[in-house]
Amino acid sequence: MPRPRRLLLASAVLLMTTGAPDDAYAARGQATRSVVWAKHGMVCAAQPLAVQAGIEMLKQGGSAVDAAIAVNACLGLMEPTANGLGGDLFAILWDPKTKQVVGLNASGRAPLALTAEKVPPDSDGTIPLYSPYAWSVPGACDGWFELHAKYGRLPMSTVLAPAIR
Repeated sequence: MPRPRRLLLASAVLLMTTGAPDDAYAARGQATRSVVWAKHGMVCAAQPLAVQAGIEMLKQGGSAVDAAIAVNACLGLMEPTANGLGGDLFAILWDPKTKQVVGLNASGRAPLALTAEKVPPDSDGTIPLYSPYAWSVPGACDGWFELHAKYGRLPMSTVLAPAIR
């Protein structure tokens, strides 16, 4: 057997023989990721360096919002086709002061003076999709600052430092 296959097989055996009890794996169904437990906070993203940025914020005493902004800013660089400053932001979170679930719609805005009467419709009556009338100003960055103003603990320069770095 070639060497890489042995290494892969050994890794698979190691993964099967370590970790949580069998009943924890049974509860996951066919999931392929490891079960993770945390007592003091958790960050999740598809890019490990972005996760590291979020954890860095939590370790510095930042809020979950600080961590989320740091992760999102990093992902804009590391996974630019999936998200970034050129997009919108939607958030649902727990407000600890009001003890309520709150939401933020930071989707892009249309120009203030634009009205429906000023948009020449397509033949089916809708806004022409591939025209300036369908464009909006990206709302992600504004959403970061809206959330940070209300729920952030660290200075925004600290929160954005990992992405800048």
